[in-house]
Amino acid sequence: MADETKECPYCGEEILAIAKKCKHCGEFLDGSSKPVNSNSVYSGKFQNVDVNDKWKKRFEAIDEMVIDGKWWHYNPTFWKTSIKERMKLNSVIYLSDFLSTLSVIALGAFYYLFKGMWLKFLVYSIICITLACLTAGLGTISFWIIFVVFAPYDYYRLKALGKQW
Repeated sequence: MADETKECPYCGEEILAIAKKCKHCGEFLDGSSKPVNSNSVYSGKFQNVDVNDKWKKRFEAIDEMVIDGKWWHYNPTFWKTSIKERMKLNSVIYLSDFLSTLSVIALGAFYYLFKGMWLKFLVYSIICITLACLTAGLGTISFWIIFVVFAPYDYYRLKALGKQW
């Protein structure tokens, strides 16, 4: 009986039938906690996008937060959610795949080249080199931080929307 399993209604992963909380997504199965997004990763919206499940979860969060993958164009309904839900969405975007975030920090503009965003790589590299020359290297540090903020949104626009800009 302990080996019986079922599918989590929030993330679609296999869990024990007697589980009260999903070990994969952390959602309570008794309805005491609502999912981050009512359209779960496995709802089909990003099912055909050629990325791993962690990125699909990030894409769902980005899709709920912003319009057209533009980090500056927030969805009006996003501001109507509680601060706890907004923080949860941000943590999904930036902390759910720490290795990816770490690679952006380590590689900077080269991360864009490795992810197939060569045009943004060229533009961001030119801007970064220009800032480094103008500020004696101080501008590159702040630009590295910007890479971390922009990268998930830029990758979403490339993979989910088929756009580089």
